[in-house]
Amino acid sequence: MQNTTLSKTDFRYYFLGIDGGGTKTIFRLTDENGNICKEICKGSSNPNDIGMENTLRILKEGIFKVCDSVPYGKISLFAGISGGGMTGENANVLKHFFSKFGFYAFENGSDLENLISLTNQNPAVLVIMGTGFIVYAINGKIRRRIAGWGQFFDEGGCGYTIGKDVITAALCETDGSGEKTLLSSLLEKRLGESAEDHLAEFYRRGKRYIAEFASLAFEASDLGDAVALCILEKNMAFAAQKIETAMREFTDADQMQIPVVFAGGLTKRRDILFPMLEKYLTDNRSYLTVMQGEPIDGAVKHAFAIFEEKRKGKK
Repeated sequence: MQNTTLSKTDFRYYFLGIDGGGTKTIFRLTDENGNICKEICKGSSNPNDIGMENTLRILKEGIFKVCDSVPYGKISLFAGISGGGMTGENANVLKHFFSKFGFYAFENGSDLENLISLTNQNPAVLVIMGTGFIVYAINGKIRRRIAGWGQFFDEGGCGYTIGKDVITAALCETDGSGEKTLLSSLLEKRLGESAEDHLAEFYRRGKRYIAEFASLAFEASDLGDAVALCILEKNMAFAAQKIETAMREFTDADQMQIPVVFAGGLTKRRDILFPMLEKYLTDNRSYLTVMQGEPIDGAVKHAFAIFEEKRKGKK
């Protein structure tokens, strides 16, 4: 079916940004003036979580739907996919996949690239605290990755680890090895049954589902629950350690103030998390700030940069 909104436009080129996260994937198509022609949201596209076959299916469905009747030859694409990487097998598979569409220009990489496009300061430390956690030291074109090794190896700083700690606290109260906590009743109210009775479901539904319970740590901490506060402290101590590691990359910027730029869902509760982080950060060059704009904005901005680079190369 013809998309009548798009068919009436006279724009020569379009820009497609894809932000593929651990929870959702956003597709946004804009025209040359930055007007949003169409935007849709689908589920996770992280191949490490759902498998590459499912990732390619979600991306294909999303591209078909958001592009509708616009010829691919008029579209420049950037796809930043969580778990897609900038190098390695996943990145190569995705590059081959996108090459089949016939876009005017395209690049793919990690969802980190979407955020870097929005980070106007340099040098900087970029911290993503969403379903997962990762830190990057950015200094010119040099990017140093710290943590972000996934659910089996990272020990804090994200929705998954906080959610896991919430469930663990409730289970430990049940078996008598843990302290009494409001988390048990809050979790039972959310689930409609005890954490113990829900155990098989936690395993079946995995990381993203477990991350949903991170909100209970904030709810309980707002009520003064000591166990919930301890969980948040533990997670921020881990995050601070990784930020401190990133700060050591800037040996040539001893007197410079270096922004630590945060993105991800946990930044919504920076009122409680930032003071905890600041207690553990010893490098007085760092100051905490929050990313302005959404990752999908960065993906579209990157798509436009790719277009400009190719067009200049043709002149």
